[in-house]
Amino acid sequence: MKFDTIISILFLPFILGDDLAKCCGQQQKLVKRNGTFRCEVNKNQRVHSNTVNLDLLKQNKTGHCIDIYSKKIAKFFIEISTSNISFVEFVNVRYFPKCCPVGQQYNATFHSCGRGTNTQSMFSNFFSFTKIGLPHCEIISDHIFENQQNIIINNDSSISMDGGRNINSGKYCVDSTLDGKFLVKICEENSQICAQIKCIHKCCPDGQSFVKGNIFNCTDNFIYGVNLHSYSNIQDPLVSENVYCMEHQYRKRNGVDKGLYIIFFKSTPPTIEVKYSVTRWVKIVSCIFLLLTIAVYVFLPKMRNLFGKILLNYCTATFLMYLFLTISQFNPNGFNEHICILLGFCSVFSVISSFSWLNIMAIDIWISFSTPRSTRSELQERESKLLLQYCVYGWFVPLFWMFIIVVLSRISTLPESIRPYVGRNKCYLEDLDSRPGNFAYILFVILPLLIQEIINIIVFIKTAQYCYNVKKEIEKMNNSNAQSNFESEKDELVNEQKFYYTDRND
Repeated sequence: MKFDTIISILFLPFILGDDLAKCCGQQQKLVKRNGTFRCEVNKNQRVHSNTVNLDLLKQNKTGHCIDIYSKKIAKFFIEISTSNISFVEFVNVRYFPKCCPVGQQYNATFHSCGRGTNTQSMFSNFFSFTKIGLPHCEIISDHIFENQQNIIINNDSSISMDGGRNINSGKYCVDSTLDGKFLVKICEENSQICAQIKCIHKCCPDGQSFVKGNIFNCTDNFIYGVNLHSYSNIQDPLVSENVYCMEHQYRKRNGVDKGLYIIFFKSTPPTIEVKYSVTRWVKIVSCIFLLLTIAVYVFLPKMRNLFGKILLNYCTATFLMYLFLTISQFNPNGFNEHICILLGFCSVFSVISSFSWLNIMAIDIWISFSTPRSTRSELQERESKLLLQYCVYGWFVPLFWMFIIVVLSRISTLPESIRPYVGRNKCYLEDLDSRPGNFAYILFVILPLLIQEIINIIVFIKTAQYCYNVKKEIEKMNNSNAQSNFESEKDELVNEQKFYYTDRND
């Protein structure tokens, strides 16, 4: 059975069922310039179109079409009579998870993609778009099978392999090899796989290499690994060291391609897995001591004054922050989408709440120093009102802020640069590292926390200034009292001397 027939059977449940034409050409995408949509060259080699009906704009037809827009797939309406292109909606498509570019197959010996006997797209009849490779994965393993019988495709787009192992959608890609076998590349959860097979520390993401001369920029070229069999001077201990990574590099001199080289780099930062292992256990220790602190303030009545209740709420919010972040780090790639989104929003809420209670603590210290003492009844009434106001600010404001983020994340028409994404690439609000060009993390997390920290600094300065003024007044009073005592003692001494001389004269 040919490989394209195998794919047709395995991935039949993934069929998009949408025969809409592509708005632009094969290597193009739609962009919005000065309020007008137009076609431009698509520099992203990771997304390929399999649609046979291409470039509806040049066909002079009125109707709907789909294309790549803002790194997603969107539906548009073209009105030929007015030469107008209007956005309709973003559409959900199931990309075919192919390892090599469309029309290429995998070379298992050299770990690269190249044209083989089957140069046509194997999936054009079933998928409008194909997503190439696994550039977001830290650890990737190759699994090659003689045929497709070792793999089962599930209805939720996951796959089941021999031995009962399940791989979620988005964590694998498939392809054929040049010698007609079946390839599955898997995004591994941790580095334990390296105890079974040889692992290479690669400098660039999956399918990228250094291809711009002496400038070390990672660029797509779909060379995935290193053929160690071709280099007799490479020894296993060197490759297995964590402080090194290896990468390809194309060198050009005077515009002439000098070929492909393998270069080594010393890399001192620890791997992602090591960072996760260290930080997660530090967070667990913090959670334990935070629980002990919470227990002290709960079970000791003398600790439950206003400041004690503020500290209790702060410890609770900080405990929840570390708890959610720890849970997401223990299994960063194994959660399904809904659980990952829930963890992400809970983490955002707890982070903002923790900083809010820290802000409350600073404000309360300033209020305590700067206001005069009241009677016991007035103090209790004032503390009750303050605690209620603090709880609204410390719990309900972060909850409302999280609700805003949830709503905005569902609005597809929001500009891509500020739309918040949670649970797509990680179980938290995505930042510039995980989603380049998106400033939602700065806008919805960094900016509120920065404002709170600025308030803390201002309150600290005012409190320190008040304490300094009080200290000066106390010193002034002490000096005044000392001067009064000196004058009193001086008068007393003078009087005693007068009495002494008067008595002697008598």
